[in-house]
Amino acid sequence: MNREQVEAAAARFEGRRDFLRRTPLWQLPGAAFGIDCAQVWLKLEQFQVGGSFKARGMLNRLLRSGFVILVMSASAAKGAAAASTPEPPGIEAKTRTLLADWKDRFDAEHFHYTTGGPFLIAGDGTEAQLARYRDGTVLAATRALQATYFDKHPAEPVLILLFEKPEPYKRLAKKWFGDDDVPHFGFFRRADHVMLMNVGTGTGTLVHEMVHALMSPDFPDVPDWFNEGLASLYEQCSLGTDTITGHENWRLPDLQTAIRKKTLRPSKSQTSRSLSRPPARIESSAAPT
Repeated sequence: MNREQVEAAAARFEGRRDFLRRTPLWQLPGAAFGIDCAQVWLKLEQFQVGGSFKARGMLNRLLRSGFVILVMSASAAKGAAAASTPEPPGIEAKTRTLLADWKDRFDAEHFHYTTGGPFLIAGDGTEAQLARYRDGTVLAATRALQATYFDKHPAEPVLILLFEKPEPYKRLAKKWFGDDDVPHFGFFRRADHVMLMNVGTGTGTLVHEMVHALMSPDFPDVPDWFNEGLASLYEQCSLGTDTITGHENWRLPDLQTAIRKKTLRPSKSQTSRSLSRPPARIESSAAPT
């Protein structure tokens, strides 16, 4: 296959993004893999429809064959069905039960609370702030991440606790969960389906933790190095209707310095925990956005 054929296939795919996912391309320094080259490019096609790159070739062949109308009808119906897949049975009732369990604690702290999809969102900000977090970050990121990567919805409601200041964040993390050594930005308690966010530092932390919560149903045994890597990709991002674009990560200068000084840990060391289950508490080191 030559360059012209690749470009022709790409042109056929334009306007048909409901058939395929635009999977991420990671451009990493060769030194990270112990390879004497400038960069190693990783195209993450495991997130493609069907779990591999083969969907691209199959669609390209069908589009060239003249069966475009037929294929579009079947695929569009499938895509529409996937896009409108309802939440798992009983999720709304479970969310109401979760709210009933927490309502007295919320009221005692003068929290506002709201729901959206499988999420119960509560915090010490104003009602308007909470609504903005729900619509502009939580639900927007959920739509984009599920359209890009994930097929399954959380089967259990996820409690998202948003704190505008560090003091109540630390105090209630200890009071409600026994956590007396909390990270600055926030964390996700996997077993409890709970996020605690020091959201006053920015919403990058919230998107980071959303990735963890949404990845879990599709990939319950995801290695923590990949879980954290994908979450970090979207700490600083732009959200479209059903797209999410990661921006340059705040860690980049430190990474570049480590590469120059040849102090970067080898990839084998960084992924050595890949065969173990992810930790019960996933801490965020996201920077303010």
